[in-house]
Amino acid sequence: MGNVIESPFIHSMIYSLSLSAVSIGLGLFLAAAGAALLARPDASVRFLKALPRSPGWGSALFLLGAGWFFALMATIDLMEYGPQRGLFLWIIVIGSGLVLVFAREFLAVRGLGILFLLAAQVLLDAAFLREDPARLIITLSAYTGIVFACFWVGAPYTLRDQIAWLTASPRRLRLSGLASTGFGAVLVFLGIFVY
Repeated sequence: MGNVIESPFIHSMIYSLSLSAVSIGLGLFLAAAGAALLARPDASVRFLKALPRSPGWGSALFLLGAGWFFALMATIDLMEYGPQRGLFLWIIVIGSGLVLVFAREFLAVRGLGILFLLAAQVLLDAAFLREDPARLIITLSAYTGIVFACFWVGAPYTLRDQIAWLTASPRRLRLSGLASTGFGAVLVFLGIFVY
């Protein structure tokens, strides 16, 4: 198990999941996604192409992200902004409602981007102040997700274009499935034997 540096900043962490648990969880998710691409390529292509404009997935992913953000805002230490917590919560509720009514175009992509941004904090907190170099795999995964998520939230058509590129060739889809499954297996291995 890697060493953890003692620091007074440890209290600034939001989540307290171990790096092992986070690595195993992310690894299982990526391995399952890759296995789905390999086992059911036609169904995967249909799902991926429909996802960006899907109203059902759009509402579900956006509400999940908004609910997660609401829960964070309701519980984390806002320091000097603590007295404004109620105002912030109302802004989240009203803003989310307005988005659901007036900004439904590519809502699934924006919701997915929000979830990626929120999940990145889980990964970064798990790797926070650890000394072992293997933690950088999780850290780089988090920042890669952040870069993609920023594009998806700000320019959601980019995910549609990425999906179109991925699904244009069966070979690309197969290689992506193999890469996702392989990287997921590496993360599970690291979570069990290294972290």
